[in-house]
Amino acid sequence: MSALGSARGLAQAKLLRGLRRGLQRSAPSPLLRRRLAIVVLLAAVLGATCMFWLRDSG
Repeated sequence: MSALGSARGLAQAKLLRGLRRGLQRSAPSPLLRRRLAIVVLLAAVLGATCMFWLRDSG
């Protein structure tokens, strides 16, 4: 189960890195780019914790 979690974490990290790279290409200002990166990171963390809670409870 921990191996699956770490594999999912690695996949999410790779996805986030790709998203951040795409945002760096399209975002006009560094401040906006940083804000978008933080929002994407927080959304991923919240999504992962919700998935773990739902899987544990059900």
